[in-house]
Amino acid sequence: MAELINPTPHYESPLRIVNPSKRKDFRNIETFRGSVEKLIGAISLGIDKIEAGSQTEKEATTLFYRTYELIKMTVEEKIDVDRSKKGYTETAISAIRLATDLAIACGLKDKNAGEIFGELKGLVKTTKLKSMLKKRLEESTDFAITPEHPAEADLEIAQNLVAQTRGKDILLIGIGHRGIRRSLDIFLDYRTETNTPGSVFWPVRFSVNRGDRIYPNISWQEVDDLKKIATDKTVVIIGPAERLEGTVEHLKQIMPKDEKAIGIALPVQQRKK
Repeated sequence: MAELINPTPHYESPLRIVNPSKRKDFRNIETFRGSVEKLIGAISLGIDKIEAGSQTEKEATTLFYRTYELIKMTVEEKIDVDRSKKGYTETAISAIRLATDLAIACGLKDKNAGEIFGELKGLVKTTKLKSMLKKRLEESTDFAITPEHPAEADLEIAQNLVAQTRGKDILLIGIGHRGIRRSLDIFLDYRTETNTPGSVFWPVRFSVNRGDRIYPNISWQEVDDLKKIATDKTVVIIGPAERLEGTVEHLKQIMPKDEKAIGIALPVQQRKK
């Protein structure tokens, strides 16, 4: 898992224009239907806007969601490859690593975003991962996972986390559908607040289909990688409250001896339909 070593540019959450109470606008930004190949094409257009210096607020927000969705699809591919013993789990993990680095680079408007994107496309198109290009994504709005003012809520969590960690490098593991998306924004806030380019973000899901597993789906290769990263970082696990306790317990296997992870629960949002 790559650690970006350049000083962290200032991050201003693209979710600051997101308001779930404005349901039509929220749907227009969050909803995506199409193949992974189509998703990659949408991300390519977003990166072009960053490189041209012409990205609007709405385009930045849309790109945030599209890069998150690519992370989600690479994680699902890894689960499928690992569960079916297809023999290229390491390649699938490399795709997750690059998708995650890409989302971070796009969030920070990093000039290396295009290079990371090119590497990811090359990996997917020239390996056994090529089959995932035809997989379909049906991403629709989920009002239960987004606060009324998500940018403000996520920044508050990040600032509280800074106090807990004293601004040290972290390994932040986002778990589940809800946790990955929210914790990516929190991670980028944390990096800006602490200037810790050595901090690492890693996404973990329970399954391809939400709700059909109790424990996170994590390969032994990921466990080995995360163990190494955790040796000199504070481990933070963020996800839905109903999944957090079991995940923290399950991921004890990556923790240095006598160290404990910081668990942050994301509550379900109660609002009228």
